[in-house]
Amino acid sequence: ALVHNCSAYLRLAAGVAPLRGLVSAVVRVALGLDDMLAADDDDMFAEVRMAHLLQRVRGEAAHPRLTAASVYGLMWEGGAGVVGAAGAIGRLEPGRRGDLVIVDLEALSAPYAVGDVDIWELLLARGKAAHVDTVVVDGRVLMRGRRLLHLDRDAIMAEVAAAAAAAVARRTPEETAWVEHMGREIAGHYQAPVWHRR
Repeated sequence: ALVHNCSAYLRLAAGVAPLRGLVSAVVRVALGLDDMLAADDDDMFAEVRMAHLLQRVRGEAAHPRLTAASVYGLMWEGGAGVVGAAGAIGRLEPGRRGDLVIVDLEALSAPYAVGDVDIWELLLARGKAAHVDTVVVDGRVLMRGRRLLHLDRDAIMAEVAAAAAAAVARRTPEETAWVEHMGREIAGHYQAPVWHRR
C-alpha cells in the first residue's frame, strides 16, 4: 500500500510517484496530505488536482491515464483500503460510516460552465476549499453555510500563533543552532531549500 502525498514530494525534491503504473499493478494507493503542502493550506482539492496533473504525462500504454473520478476515488476508497477499512468507509452507501462534504455548485460553476459538463472534471478543474458549504462527519454537522459550528477558528489560529511564537522565543542559542543544522541536513538530503525565517 502507498499513500501519495504529491505536493510534499515535490517540495522535498523527492520525485514523482509512478501513479498510473501503481494503479495498473493493483497496488493499494491513497491520496493524502502531509505537512509540506505546496501552499501550506491543507486544501485537498488542490492536492487531488496536482496528483491528476502529475500523472498526465506520456507513459506506458499499459498504464492508462486516470480519470478525474478515478483520482477522487483514490482519495476516498483508496484511503479506506490503505487504513484497512475498505468495507466500512470510502463509499457513500448503506451500512458504511460516512462523512459528507457539500460543495456550492453555483460558485463552482461561476462565471459559466456548460450544462453537460462532467461534475468530476469541473470539481477537478475548479474545486477549492472555499467552495465547501457544509461538512458532516459521522452524522454531526461541523460546518454549514461556510460557518464552523463546533469551534472558534479565529481564536484557535490566534492561540496557535501565540504558542508557536512563544516556543521560538524560548529557544536557547544551542537549540537555535541545532534547528539550523537540521535544516541544512534536511535540505542537503532532499536537495531542496528548506524555508525558514531568520
